[in-house]
Amino acid sequence: MGGLVWSITASGVSVDIDLIFQENSTIGERIKLSEAIVTCLIAMKCPFPLQPNQIQGLDYDNIFPVVRWLIKNVLENRRLTGDRVRMLAVSQFGRTYEMTGSQTKEGSEFIVETMDQYRPTRKFRKGENAHFSKEQAVEATLLEYGEKTSRIMEDTEAEEKAAEKKEKQGRKNAQTDEQKQKASEARQRKAEMEDRERLEVLQGQLAAAGQEGKVSTAAVGSIITLQSEAIKAMAATYNEEMVKQQQQDVESGAGDSKKALALQFQRQIDNLSKKFADRREKMAEKKATYQAAVDKQAEVQALLDSKKAIQERIVNASAALDEEEKNASAEQKAILNKLKGMVLLNENLKSQEKKFIESCKSQREELLKKLQDLEDGTDDADEETKKMREIEKIHDADLEKLNKITLALAKKNQEISIIQRQIDDQPTRAELLQFERRFVELNDLISDKLIETRKYFNMYNTKDDVKDFMRQECELLNSIIDGFPIASRSKNGQTQYKTQVTNILGGIEKQKDHVSRQYDSEVVSRDTLIQKHTILLERQRAYFKAVKEFQEECGTNERLVAGLESMQKKLQAMQARQQGGEAEE
Repeated sequence: MGGLVWSITASGVSVDIDLIFQENSTIGERIKLSEAIVTCLIAMKCPFPLQPNQIQGLDYDNIFPVVRWLIKNVLENRRLTGDRVRMLAVSQFGRTYEMTGSQTKEGSEFIVETMDQYRPTRKFRKGENAHFSKEQAVEATLLEYGEKTSRIMEDTEAEEKAAEKKEKQGRKNAQTDEQKQKASEARQRKAEMEDRERLEVLQGQLAAAGQEGKVSTAAVGSIITLQSEAIKAMAATYNEEMVKQQQQDVESGAGDSKKALALQFQRQIDNLSKKFADRREKMAEKKATYQAAVDKQAEVQALLDSKKAIQERIVNASAALDEEEKNASAEQKAILNKLKGMVLLNENLKSQEKKFIESCKSQREELLKKLQDLEDGTDDADEETKKMREIEKIHDADLEKLNKITLALAKKNQEISIIQRQIDDQPTRAELLQFERRFVELNDLISDKLIETRKYFNMYNTKDDVKDFMRQECELLNSIIDGFPIASRSKNGQTQYKTQVTNILGGIEKQKDHVSRQYDSEVVSRDTLIQKHTILLERQRAYFKAVKEFQEECGTNERLVAGLESMQKKLQAMQARQQGGEAEE
């Protein structure tokens, strides 16, 4: 039944019927589920008919084609669903990306290119003099690749948990919702500031380390110089080897060994040529790096020149202003003095603003401290606040009792549900009757199948015996036909042939008598069974008759008992009326 329910659900057919399979379900639930399965199969237009009793009775001959048909539908639904999902994925991919023909043909290259495109890149590098703690080392490593971490959420969650714990222990109702919100916002702003400062410190150290890791123009020049010197040294080594080789050829004067030496010399030339080409490529790369560094130096020098020009203009303007101030008139000096006074006033106002902000921060810290004391209950509260705290303690105690009672009630409900399930496991009278009907049907099916099987066995045995007799008869006739021409040639052979035929006829007669005796015994056994069957039928009829008479007598007894009870009630009513009349008299 579970497999049928799963197959119907996975077929993707819309059927407005609830199919819920549960292990260890009752007989009634199984019957309802069997009827729902049959209804679903009819709605799905299943070509194979199936009945609920066939599912309950495990009629595999009728269940198997239904299961095979359902599995076929499930596989078809999976194929269609997979195609739809694949088409949807391709369409969603095509909205954002477009693959060229070469990328389609060479998918591996496209995947490698995509992975390289999203590979993490280092943006900073730790300096040699940078020192970090364990936690800072992890954050600095992530920050090298542009990943920023934040402790705001962790600190906020920790503070909220601490606040909830304090609230459970005895937080009082004197704090309003507005004060709670302000305190939470203050804690969050403080965490954000600390997080921002920590990230700025780490990024500053990493940025300084990155500046130290840059290559200067002097270093590039020295690298190129070293490469040129190495090239010159290699050329000198090559010339020395050439001279040595020529001297060895002249001194040795060997004839046949000149070819081997020439090949060795050619191999050395090839190796040196390859090394020379590699050095030239590296030198070209270093030249490109050097050129980039030179260009960057030119940009920095141009920026420095512009800054110097601006500084020069500012210095000249300041000198001109000083000169104009010296040569200014009395009225201009008065205006200038007034302007200086306003500048001083502005500076004083800025300093006062700074002091005011500091005083506000100190007052805020004092208020937050008072608020915290009020939450902890360490302040000197008035009588009303004390009463509120006592009420809150009583409320917490009652709430704890309520939780315990609720837990006990839940346990009791669980025990009741367990007992209810145990009661449901016991079959009712209707279920027992249905069990009986199903067992009777199963017994009838088994009996019919047994009778049919016995008939087949008897038919097979009979046919097998007939085949044996016919085979023996054919062999006998073949032996007679084969032996008659040989035996008819002489009188002695005829006599022996006649004796053999006589013996064969005697054996056949004995076998015939044996079969006749078996037939007679089977007939006697059949007659005995018929007599027993007749006696049992008579007993069955007598049993049914007795049961019917017993039921009629039970009905008569119930009617008599009901009449007797009604007469007793009438008699009691009459006695009650008589007693009431006597009391009135």
